[in-house]
Amino acid sequence: MLSRVLNLFPKITRWYVYELALTGEPNEPQPLIDVTWREGTAADIESLTVEDHGYDGFRKQWATETLAGGNRLLIGEVDGFAAHLAWTTQRQVTIAGSTIPLSSGTEYIYSGQTVERFRGKRIQNAKIRRVMQRAHSEGLVRLLTLVPVNVQTSMRNFEREGFVRIGEGKTYRFLRRFYYVTISQDLLRKISG
Repeated sequence: MLSRVLNLFPKITRWYVYELALTGEPNEPQPLIDVTWREGTAADIESLTVEDHGYDGFRKQWATETLAGGNRLLIGEVDGFAAHLAWTTQRQVTIAGSTIPLSSGTEYIYSGQTVERFRGKRIQNAKIRRVMQRAHSEGLVRLLTLVPVNVQTSMRNFEREGFVRIGEGKTYRFLRRFYYVTISQDLLRKISG
């Protein structure tokens, strides 16, 4: 009940944009547990649960449409269980309904999450390196991501892997809907290359 009441109040989220120029072959991922990486499928999306992954019917529908639209789902499995999920795209960055096209040779990493019981095992760092390896092998030259300023662990992980903060923005939300985004023209040019 309290969460419904709180959703009535405006919410402002600040986030940082991070960039990595791909200059050479990245090191092998080295999480603290064995993780197998693979591309996700529509069947994988159906197997995700609300309890572990936060994927209810609405989120599964979004994920299925996102996958069909050409975005990629990267799954990190531990003993056959989807312990980490992340999405990537080479087409555009979407922030609260605002779409920013990406320049050729750029991949955007978004919506990464590690299942709670697997946190603290450096799986996110391994994911970042896995995306770096794949992007390098495909001839891409740059990676981008957005991280909310209150997610310190993710900021440290991306910085540890060589990502550099290139700007920040804000999203304003009211009644569970995004209304607008503030982002400088300079940062828009940096994102779109």
